[in-house]
Amino acid sequence: MPPSTPTPFWAPTHDKAQRRLARMRRLLILSPVATLIAVACAVAMLAGTRAPAPPDTTTDPVTLVSQTVAQRAVADWIDTGGLPAGADVLALVGTTCSTATTSDTGDPVHVTTCTHTFSVSSATAVVAVSVSVAYNESTHAYAAIGAPSVTLDTHTIQAATSAGAPWVGVATTTCPDTILPAVEAWATAFFSGSPTKLQQAVADADPAHHYVPMVGAAIAQPATRACAMLDPGAKIPSTLVASITVPLRWPTPAPLTGPAATASPDYTQVGFDVRVDAVNTPAPVVTAWGPVGTGMTLARYQNASPVAVSVVAPSAVPPTARPATPEPAHDTPTEPSGEPS
Repeated sequence: MPPSTPTPFWAPTHDKAQRRLARMRRLLILSPVATLIAVACAVAMLAGTRAPAPPDTTTDPVTLVSQTVAQRAVADWIDTGGLPAGADVLALVGTTCSTATTSDTGDPVHVTTCTHTFSVSSATAVVAVSVSVAYNESTHAYAAIGAPSVTLDTHTIQAATSAGAPWVGVATTTCPDTILPAVEAWATAFFSGSPTKLQQAVADADPAHHYVPMVGAAIAQPATRACAMLDPGAKIPSTLVASITVPLRWPTPAPLTGPAATASPDYTQVGFDVRVDAVNTPAPVVTAWGPVGTGMTLARYQNASPVAVSVVAPSAVPPTARPATPEPAHDTPTEPSGEPS
């Protein structure tokens, strides 16, 4: 029997050789998987770096033209008595846009509605006026939606216009007569100058909520333009949105001498969308409001402020225009009392 040849120290044993073969098989299996993962990661990174940036609405042509139409509507509204004489548009302070599709004429039509808010200075306050403008992509026509509405806020006043269908793509319905007392109660409280009356009118029992009414304007009876149910799928619908108009007039500033200020004889229309809850009961109540065209987004008590705001009635005569010394008594005639002295 021939002698066995000794195994060199560097030669692997049988177990080592088997382990090396197992590692090589794993590497051969994992290499294609790793390659695929690396390629997928690279593609994802390239796609992320090449993704287009979101469009800038401040330079979008449709938005810019819409802003011009809105500003013209605000200026015309001011000229017809929407705000006290001398009111002036200071700046555009905000724009929000949304697109909806309607098929009222048969073919689908895309309509872009933008609500523009302007800061407006008047003799009595700085307010914000919001106007909604609809753009029809089929006819390329722009139209202001309604009559501007005006609301007093801690920072601005919001206003909106309305003329035509207030909500694109939403089925409207005849407004029930039962909501008229609620709308009138809200309008009266909103223009009363009393935060307490306004909070009571909307039936908000939260003591942490505060409301800011308008002050200084006289109003006539409001009217409803259109209504739509906010919960049409409910077994008993209980909430609707109404587009309303409120006739209002501001006092005419008094001269430095002569009789006190008197209200301007003509009313101008101011428009709002209001949310009305409990319409299926004998006691509906307005719980939120906003510019015309925003009704479908109104949430209950959304106008509440967490901070109480002092509301001071503006004087008919701007403080800076008051004379430095009191006027003589004979310059301010008074009506005879009819009673003997």
